[in-house]
Amino acid sequence: MSAMKYAGMDDTDSEDELPPGWEERSTKDGWVYYANHDDMKTQWEHPKQERKSVVQEHKARVEAMMCDLSSLRNVREFADAFKAKKLPLHILVCNAAVCTQPWSMTEDGFESTFQICHLGHFLLVQCLEEVLRHSAPARVVVVSSESHRFTDLTDSCGKVDLALLSPPKKNYWSMLAYNRAKLCNILFSNELHRRLSKHGVTCNALHPGNMMYTAIHRSWWLMTFLFTLARPFTKSMAVLNFFEDFPKKQSVQLWSADYSCDMVLTLFIRFTDLTDSCGKVDLALLSPPKKSYWSMLAYNRAKLCNILFSNELHRACPSTESPVTHCILGT
Repeated sequence: MSAMKYAGMDDTDSEDELPPGWEERSTKDGWVYYANHDDMKTQWEHPKQERKSVVQEHKARVEAMMCDLSSLRNVREFADAFKAKKLPLHILVCNAAVCTQPWSMTEDGFESTFQICHLGHFLLVQCLEEVLRHSAPARVVVVSSESHRFTDLTDSCGKVDLALLSPPKKNYWSMLAYNRAKLCNILFSNELHRRLSKHGVTCNALHPGNMMYTAIHRSWWLMTFLFTLARPFTKSMAVLNFFEDFPKKQSVQLWSADYSCDMVLTLFIRFTDLTDSCGKVDLALLSPPKKSYWSMLAYNRAKLCNILFSNELHRACPSTESPVTHCILGT
């Protein structure tokens, strides 16, 4: 039995996955249509399956609001429009970003990569801070990047140099600008959590994973070429429901605690399982004797256990007042 099937994690490179440049949308009455951003066209049929589909009926109401992060004025207008609706805000995901962009200045006088990747999100959260507090428990999720490790914000003397965040054209390198913005994401997330956690608002920064397909490279032909080469070896994000196939006879003891749990997983879970030759769960595999030990296999099994534990904990604690668990697919 493969680890992915055992964990309930389907292979997402299927006929349901949209080709690059396509986006799934839906009308108000529930019909799904598909937008091609390259050709600027829409169609009813799935680009691979060539069939129509309809969204399953649900009680949720989805409303789209436009926010242009390259304009601080527009960010403020968006925040004011949202606050005018008098709605609670429980989850705010700061995800939008650009990368490998040619140098340009925004109408506010900042380098565009820095403003779109960080400054616009920073202002948005500040404008909605009171709404988040009144909506507690609430959460802010900031999507950063592993590339934040490959830069800093200090000058030759080791002092913080804020001029590096919005450099002139002669000192600009697109990848370095992106890395610095992602470092700012993490610093902002940590400080925001320190200030707001006592008010019931938590903040987390995450790396979405190097193996995730994205079109963020679209502004630079070289990065597009490299991503195209890597595309056959990547996977797309899927909804993870892992505990369904876990044997019902296995007893699992959970300790409740007043905290939120984020688990970082890896793609190596695909290369292991917890079953013996008869297909039954063998818990002895989790703590093997020295003669049966292989470090990479032990790591893979531990990460698979992370998935099983996280999903069962989330199932056992469904109320909003209970711990919330999240599985994050890393590298």
